[in-house]
Amino acid sequence: MVEGALAVLVALVLAVAAVWATWTSEHRRVLDEERHQVRATTVTEAVTSASDTRSGVPDAALADATWSRPGSGAHRGVVEVPLGTAAGSVVLIWVDEHGRVVPKPPTDADMAMASALAGVSVFTVLAGAAAAVTGFRDRRLEGRTLEAWGAEWAAVEPRWSGRREE
Repeated sequence: MVEGALAVLVALVLAVAAVWATWTSEHRRVLDEERHQVRATTVTEAVTSASDTRSGVPDAALADATWSRPGSGAHRGVVEVPLGTAAGSVVLIWVDEHGRVVPKPPTDADMAMASALAGVSVFTVLAGAAAAVTGFRDRRLEGRTLEAWGAEWAAVEPRWSGRREE
């Protein structure tokens, strides 16, 4: 019982460490990535296709657009826009230091969810492994106990019951 409690405690400590490590690495990654929000002008009308949208959100569509970023010149490409966006509309997009379209930075809620998922995953795996090892050990111990009891009973039972061994 003490071993089980200790295993759960260790799993909990490691889960908290995983949450902290994920949270700090996500924040560091967001700070290290150079992203800028720029204005893009759509060249074509928005075309919707559930399989084409990057977010999978049904109110999003794709359109060809042009944009520029100081230091990287003019760019053209496909961007995600609201459904019904007309050609010539201005939309905000996120780009990297080279002017390539990148996803918007994750919010604190996104990073909190990723951190919580990491913690829950670590705890589940470690606690599950501890339970499996304990269960395996208990089954083996019970098997040996039953074998020993069977051997002892085989020796005592004939004398106890008055039956003669054959």
